[in-house]
Amino acid sequence: MFNLTLRHNLKAVTLIEIILYLALFGVIFTSILSFASNVDDVNQFTKSNYNFDKQIVFFDQHLKNSFNQTMGIDASGSVFNSDNGMIILNTSTSTITYRLENSRIIVSADSANDFISQVDVDINKFYIEPITMGSEETIKGVRILLEMSKDNAKRSISASYIVQNDEP
Repeated sequence: MFNLTLRHNLKAVTLIEIILYLALFGVIFTSILSFASNVDDVNQFTKSNYNFDKQIVFFDQHLKNSFNQTMGIDASGSVFNSDNGMIILNTSTSTITYRLENSRIIVSADSANDFISQVDVDINKFYIEPITMGSEETIKGVRILLEMSKDNAKRSISASYIVQNDEP
């Protein structure tokens, strides 16, 4: 009889309970991995957008700075209305040239060539349209359409730049 009561007081985990606990752990673990994967995807998307925005702001500021120094635009040497445009800006001391080469924007000033677009961002279009004012047909500025891509993401921007210091 003593043996019989001892047997009833012992509690143990059955095989069914172990399987249920493992299944519950599996569901929770899968949910956590799915959440972590989604967070990683959102972070990658945000980083890509940040790189685009950083590239756009840098390019825009570079052009604004150049146009603030510009005395005029060299219409004969610049390439307008082309997806591979080129613009030559005349300053009081030199010329500044922007052109598209190998999917990157190159700026040339004072005999130095520098890439101003990031290596991992491809520039697909550098379209430059002249802005003329008055009956003289003198180019007073440009409208630039820039199309860029990175991995599977694409972005287009358009901005206008006016010569601040006209030649006399």
